[in-house]
Amino acid sequence: MRLMENGDWAAANDEKARLEEKQRADTKKYQVMRLETDIQLQITIVTG
Repeated sequence: MRLMENGDWAAANDEKARLEEKQRADTKKYQVMRLETDIQLQITIVTG
């Protein structure tokens, strides 16, 4: 998309905000998955 290049600043800002929110949601999802994996690994190590 070339919204900024075409001078459509409002749409460009909306698209930027949408993409940033999507990235935050994806990052949070993977952080939760990693935490769950780390916890399972610790349980496995402790209980043998």
